[in-house]
Amino acid sequence: MKEKGKKGFHWRCGRTALALLLCVGVAACSGGSKAPSGTEGQSCRPDGGCDTGLVCQADVCQKKAVVADPLADCTPSCDGAKCGPDGCGGSCGTCGGLESCVSGTCQCAPDCDGRQCGDDGCGGSCGDCAAALECMAGVCICLPECGGMECGDNGCGGSCGECDYPAECFDGVCQCEPDCAWSECGDDGCGGSCGTCGEGFECIDWECFQPCEPDCSKAECGDDGCGGSCGDCDEGMPYCVAGECVSECDPDCKGVKCGDDGCGGSCGTCNDGDLCDEGLCVPGGPCGECPEGTDCGYFEDPADWCGGDGCKPGLEYEGECGGNDGKTLVWCEEGATIAIDCDFFDSETGCAWSEELGYFDCL
Repeated sequence: MKEKGKKGFHWRCGRTALALLLCVGVAACSGGSKAPSGTEGQSCRPDGGCDTGLVCQADVCQKKAVVADPLADCTPSCDGAKCGPDGCGGSCGTCGGLESCVSGTCQCAPDCDGRQCGDDGCGGSCGDCAAALECMAGVCICLPECGGMECGDNGCGGSCGECDYPAECFDGVCQCEPDCAWSECGDDGCGGSCGTCGEGFECIDWECFQPCEPDCSKAECGDDGCGGSCGDCDEGMPYCVAGECVSECDPDCKGVKCGDDGCGGSCGTCNDGDLCDEGLCVPGGPCGECPEGTDCGYFEDPADWCGGDGCKPGLEYEGECGGNDGKTLVWCEEGATIAIDCDFFDSETGCAWSEELGYFDCL
C-alpha cells in the first residue's frame, strides 16, 4: 500500500464519487468552514453590527477608514483680535454684557426694546419723558405731587383732597372768605360774624330790626301796629274807626289818592314804582327806580329789591350798571333778574366794577 502523501490524497479524491464524499468529510473535519458574520470581509450581523473596530458598509463589515484631521497642523491666529474665531476652531475671546463681537472687537449693542426712556445700556438714551412725567424702569409715568397740599390737582389728573363747604381751595389750601358785603349782623359764611345788633334789636336775614310788639290795649279792631289785627267787627257794627267798631262811618278821601279811607276801605292804590306817603303817591319808594322788566317787592325778602323772571341775553352774575342814571346795580342769579338802587344803600360812588370782588357792586 502506498503512503498517504499529498499526491495520493488528491488522486484519490479526484477518482470516484465515494472518494469525493470522503474528501468533503475530511475537509470539514480539518476546520475549513466559512467565517461567521460580523467579522471583517463578512456580511453584517442581522442587527447591523460588526466586531469591534469594524463598521457595516454596504452590508459588509469593514475596517474604519482613517480620516486625517485637517486642523492637526493648524496654528491659531488672533492677530490683536479680542473675540471671535482663531482660525483653528477655537476662540480669541468672548464679549460680556450687552457687547457683541464685531471684526474681532467687543462693541456695546444698545438695547431699547420695550423701553420709552432711560439708559440704553451703552451710555446713550432710549428717550426722554414729557414734563411732569418721570422715568421708572424704562417707562414714563406720572407721580402725584401733594406735598403740603390739602386740596387741588395732584398733577396727574387726580385730587389732593376736597374742601368742606363753605371753604374753597386756593393754592392747595382750603380757605373760606368771609362775606359781609350786605350784612350788618349774622354769620359771615365762614363761621364768624358780620356783627351784632344793638340792644332792643334782632338780627333777621343779616339785618338788624327792632322787634315789633303788637298793641291792642286801646283797640278792639284794626291794625295791631305790627301788621296783625286787633279783631274784626260784626255785622251790627261793621266799621272800624280808630280801633273801635261803629255802626256808621263816613269814608274820608278828601285830598288823598291812596291809603285808608277811615272806614276800613281804601282811597286808592299807587302805580308800580310809586309809594303811598300820607295819602299821596310819590315816585320811588323802598326800591328806588326799578329797571324795565323788574318790579319792586318781587322778592319776599328783601322786599326793597327789584326783581323779575328771566334774564336778558348777556346778563350774567357779574352784573352791570343800569337804570336811567346808571346807579342801579343789575345782575342775573338762578334765572331771575335782581336790581338794587345804590343810592338807597348810601354808596359813595354808586354802581361800579370791583376789582377785589370780581363783579359789579355798589361802592
